[in-house]
Amino acid sequence: MIPRRPIMFAFLLILLVFLTDFRVRAQTFHPWLSSAAADSVHRLLQQSKPDTNRVNWLLQLGEDFVNKSQSHLILGDLDSADRYYGEALALSQSLHFKQGQIRSGYLSGILASHQDNFSQGVSLVKQALALSRDLGSLPLEAEGWYYLGEAYERSPEGLPERIRCYKQARKRYRQLGNQEKEAYLLKCIADMHLLQGEYVQGYSELLEALSLYRSIGYRKLHYTYDLLGVANHYLGNYQEAIRYGLASVESARATKDTAGISLFYRRIGLLHEELNQWEEGLHFLRKALANRLQEKDQVEIVLIARLMVSNMLAQGKAREAFDFFTKIVKEHPPTNKDSNLEMAIALAECHLALKQYPLAEKYYLQMMDIEKMIRENDWRKIENYRRIGNFYLITGQYGTARHYLDEALRLNTLKGSMQYAVDIHLLLFRADSIQGHYQEAIAHYQRYKSLNDSIFNEKQSRQIANLQIQYNTREKEQNIALLTQQNEIQQARLKQKDFLQQVIVAGGVMLLFLLGLGYNRYRLKQQSNRLLEAQKNELQTQHKELQTQQATLQEQQQQINQKNQALELLLTEKERLLKKFIIG
Repeated sequence: MIPRRPIMFAFLLILLVFLTDFRVRAQTFHPWLSSAAADSVHRLLQQSKPDTNRVNWLLQLGEDFVNKSQSHLILGDLDSADRYYGEALALSQSLHFKQGQIRSGYLSGILASHQDNFSQGVSLVKQALALSRDLGSLPLEAEGWYYLGEAYERSPEGLPERIRCYKQARKRYRQLGNQEKEAYLLKCIADMHLLQGEYVQGYSELLEALSLYRSIGYRKLHYTYDLLGVANHYLGNYQEAIRYGLASVESARATKDTAGISLFYRRIGLLHEELNQWEEGLHFLRKALANRLQEKDQVEIVLIARLMVSNMLAQGKAREAFDFFTKIVKEHPPTNKDSNLEMAIALAECHLALKQYPLAEKYYLQMMDIEKMIRENDWRKIENYRRIGNFYLITGQYGTARHYLDEALRLNTLKGSMQYAVDIHLLLFRADSIQGHYQEAIAHYQRYKSLNDSIFNEKQSRQIANLQIQYNTREKEQNIALLTQQNEIQQARLKQKDFLQQVIVAGGVMLLFLLGLGYNRYRLKQQSNRLLEAQKNELQTQHKELQTQQATLQEQQQQINQKNQALELLLTEKERLLKKFIIG
């Protein structure tokens, strides 16, 4: 029996490589249309005349289909998108509507690349980009450079071209002052550098993108956190990777932008599995499944269920895994080649774990039939050849095992990884050892050992790189915090300035009011003083008149007194004379 741990490690690594295809695509260049918004555009389209408005609505719907397909989170209808672009292009040409022609060319090119016709896709976007330059439209040119990057394949040959185009797009968005798009393009560049193995550079660019997003108050940071988690995983910093994963979930919930939350849960789950924390991993995979069940996403439901099967098999729960998966596919049957492939893999591995070898072989062969529809340089083809080779090795069919393992090794030279090669050489070593092909076995073991040592050295280099970027990380995070603090201070200063202006205005109004009140009181006081003065003068006049009257009265009294005295004298004299007359 082949030891489980090396193969399981490779399997988990492959899953994480697969999931990296969702990284930037989870956040699209243009926002998705909600169901209500899409219905509204459809109604406008039905009532529209053959004018530029109709072109714009056709492009809006077609672009939305491509965005949703590009994200891999919601299935887009590429046939409908093709139909919309075709009509938009024809109408734009008849109207001589250059902007419509350019945008139709961009999106037709992206559509061709999504259908694996990369050379045609690049050609179509380049033609439209040239038209945008002739038109002199910097926004359309910036958009064209982005779409040209998207048109190239995510391959060792295509990644440098993608980076070059994204840099050109970023440069133009910076000229336009569009910091949100500039940050998005920086994140795209970082994603490509991570795929190239430039982990330190990619991580540094992601921190710069995060800083730029925060400086403009952009809140949907979960896709950036997600990429930072991927970068930390590459650098072997699992705790930081999990921390950023949880931050991506929190940000998605806080902004109510949960389209990619299933992906975030899956990543966290797989990180726990790499740490042999199987139950924790299963916990987050269940959350991912619950989200996709709620959204009724048939393809993703089967994929996540297959990941949960692998987790259960690693814990030795083969019967539980089989019962769980058969129930899932009964209620949510596969709908395309990808979900049928996932189902075949899950059932094959369940039956292998249950030692039901004929049934396992049936599903492994079914898996290989579906493989015929997958491009030769697709990494899944390598892994599935390794899977079936391992099955035939376990069941003692060494010649058949060698056939599939040799094919896996050949394909790995086209598009694979060092870790793939390590596992394949180890399996071939065991096959040759059992069959007595000792010279070949030694060669495969030496190659296995050499590659394994290289991986070990690479891990050490990553750890050293991780130590090297810790200082830069702290510095950048401090810069992010500083920018945030400066932004808050600036906002506080603006608020303080507004408050001071309001206080000044209110103070001015109050001062005018007080001045008016003071002046009014002054006028009233003046009037009161004048009134008091008049009253005083009147009283003085009256007093003088009274004094005059008193003097007159006194004089009259004296005259009366004098008259009285004279009368008394007269009376006295009269009485004396009378007495004298009587006596005499």
